[in-house]
Amino acid sequence: MVTQNSNPIQLTKADGIYQLTYFGHPTGYIGPIKVKNRDRHPWRAVSVHGEVKHCYSLESARQWLLAAYH
Repeated sequence: MVTQNSNPIQLTKADGIYQLTYFGHPTGYIGPIKVKNRDRHPWRAVSVHGEVKHCYSLESARQWLLAAYH
């Protein structure tokens, strides 16, 4: 039986920080960069492995976290 929320990739938001999970396991966290930066990367993604990447969009941060998960 397939439920309505059967997607293995879940992005949830709490206190302004997004958590990305894959099959119930955390893959990383995404948060807005609040200081003005020259590169105009408004999002910071941090993987559960300690890697950090600044991204142009929430979607690109989500995709990077999925690619960095191993």
